[in-house]
Amino acid sequence: MKKIILLALIVPMVNVVMSQPVTEVRRDTLVNVDTATIAFNSIGSRLKAIDFLVQKVSGTVGGKVYLQASNNGGISWDNLDSLTNSNQATNTKHIAFTKTDYKSYRAYYTTSGTQNSILIVAYLRRPDE
Repeated sequence: MKKIILLALIVPMVNVVMSQPVTEVRRDTLVNVDTATIAFNSIGSRLKAIDFLVQKVSGTVGGKVYLQASNNGGISWDNLDSLTNSNQATNTKHIAFTKTDYKSYRAYYTTSGTQNSILIVAYLRRPDE
């Protein structure tokens, strides 16, 4: 009887741990006119969202962050969406997905002006893959 009760307590705990979403966050710092690429390869088919955040450190922040995707190992990239930065403390963009047609995604950031900024990119996907 003790084994059955113990098993009844453990099984729901395993399900809670297994059902947590998978999140990965990456960052890069850019100075003046610069470019940065943050890529997520073999991301899987359960992608739910990608978020961009450009944080101003100093100067006049400008430029654009493109969300690009590839199915051929990065030989070519399709533009899916973008974030145009304005000169403020933070610029953000949330891109939600209802389905995923690509294997790799990347943020391609081109800056302009005299600035120092940090690009932070995160993705969220379901773990049941």
